Amino acid sequence: DSWKRGMLEWNGNINPLASGVKCAWRVTTVSNTYLNEMRFMSNGMEAVFEYEKGKCSGIINGIDYSVWDPEHDKYLSNHFNIKTVERGKGESKRLLCETFGLAYDKPLFVFIGRLVGEKAADLLPQVINDSFRYIGRKMNFLILGSGNMVHNLRMVEWDRLDEPEFGFDWAYELNDKFKQLIVDGNHQALINFSSISPDISKAIPTSEHYLPLLYTIGLQDKNEEISFFNDRAVGGSLTMTSVRIG
Repeated sequence: DSWKRGMLEWNGNINPLASGVKCAWRVTTVSNTYLNEMRFMSNGMEAVFEYEKGKCSGIINGIDYSVWDPEHDKYLSNHFNIKTVERGKGESKRLLCETFGLAYDKPLFVFIGRLVGEKAADLLPQVINDSFRYIGRKMNFLILGSGNMVHNLRMVEWDRLDEPEFGFDWAYELNDKFKQLIVDGNHQALINFSSISPDISKAIPTSEHYLPLLYTIGLQDKNEEISFFNDRAVGGSLTMTSVRIG
């Protein structure tokens, strides 16, 4: 229907996302800041978000203080409150340094997030290099990046999430294959992952959860050792294997 072309077309192409924004009664984004960014940096859709800004709103981010309370958080080994925060954070730093073999007496800088430009991960190599060049090795950098070797949500057996070590045979086989390639330093095979196995499309149906792993592996120096932890399967088609460098 040529009369409805204006709803489907954007910049000479059929654009489902632009159509959704134009047709929706209300559009939300993960934050007000991100909404403003979309009006200036959204891969050619900037004008759409500018035209439709009247029905767009950002969700105010926040945390549940009853869950993320350092005095009771079940994921913390050392609990603390506002009166004992210095001691508590010091003990947490000590545990982190012991776990990753870092010197406790040095300042510790930690990056936790996706290794993408939106999180400023592209600045990390230069920042670390400059600090070593001008200050020397007088500080520690700990980078925690996300990425999965086996990540297939469509095949997850949700009723078996709590079953320890439950994983499909192909999930364990591919997970072991990936680990061996990482240990061997066979980065080319990891990059060309589509040819690793006939079952690779089960482990990596789409690559957005896998590619960050390559960035993490790319941080390894020649003399740094590789080890694995949290090496287990969940729900059959997910593996939570984590890689430790250094």
